[in-house]
Amino acid sequence: MGTKSTVYSRSVMDGTTGEVIQKEWVTRKVVSNVHFVKVYFEDISTLFKLSHSSFRVLYSLAEYIEYNTNDFHLNRLRRLEISDKCQITLNTFNSSFAKLVQKNLVIKLGGSSYRLNPKIFFNGEEIERMKVLEFKITYDIKND
Repeated sequence: MGTKSTVYSRSVMDGTTGEVIQKEWVTRKVVSNVHFVKVYFEDISTLFKLSHSSFRVLYSLAEYIEYNTNDFHLNRLRRLEISDKCQITLNTFNSSFAKLVQKNLVIKLGGSSYRLNPKIFFNGEEIERMKVLEFKITYDIKND
């Protein structure tokens, strides 16, 4: 993830005749460490109804989702880390997180495994998003 290759040619020419003396192909690899998550507008109105702390928690969770699955793990240490990053108490984090689950913005998979709802957010290839949407549960957003 994040690696792109650019291939181009470089030629050395004779200054008087214009003949190509040497030609070489150069591959330049660029590694990007930029993390991004796509946001889809289907059912996005739910985001506008979130409290400030719930929105900050949701935004912070996006940092932890796995590429092409949207899955993340949330143990006590990570809860503390995110609550500290959001400058909220652990109780506020837990309350905000519960609201995200209630609204199906976050889906509980089992144990400490969760998934950001791929109908709204996805980190990965579009074809993989389609597989996650098709293969897994049908996700419905609850607008309470």
